[in-house]
Amino acid sequence: MATLERVKPRYTPKFKGVLEGWATNYIVKHIWRVQPEHDMDDLLQDAYCIFLTCRDKYPAVTEEAHFFSLFKRSLFNHIAHLSNMRTLRAEIQPDFFAQEGEPQSDGLANIQDTGLDVTEFELRVIIADAPEPYRTMMTKIMDEGLVEHTRVGQIRETTNQLLERLAGVKLPGVDIRGVIEYLVRGGTCVTD
Repeated sequence: MATLERVKPRYTPKFKGVLEGWATNYIVKHIWRVQPEHDMDDLLQDAYCIFLTCRDKYPAVTEEAHFFSLFKRSLFNHIAHLSNMRTLRAEIQPDFFAQEGEPQSDGLANIQDTGLDVTEFELRVIIADAPEPYRTMMTKIMDEGLVEHTRVGQIRETTNQLLERLAGVKLPGVDIRGVIEYLVRGGTCVTD
């Protein structure tokens, strides 16, 4: 007679219910840290994106409590990062609520004083907060424009070699995807 093996039921994470309720309560308590840049809907959407990231990144999690703790820690870190970025931007961005013709608030820099458009100014804020090799490399790209690959004979340098040349240092383990993800995430370093 064949022996029966006990099969542990597989946990399938669901956002609706406990996770969404907890996220809503947490966001309500901590929204003051990121206002006026983010509102309740933005943060709930971020919470759902964090849920999807956790679900995809940790498929082997078999217990609800373990997944819940991963989700909570990720949301804690996200709100803290947004809060830190808000503090940084408050020091250097002009008062966007001032009416046209009114003087801008005194900050470390005003967009009008720099001669940059809003998008380029925000990009420079993100670059200023980047880790050192990224900062050097991205500043050179912003200042010098599109940089061409060099060739040695018939062999063109790789994109990573180009980035290392721009940064002026060897960047072990850093590739173009890391730079792009850093910029796309608005200055959030991606670590596994």
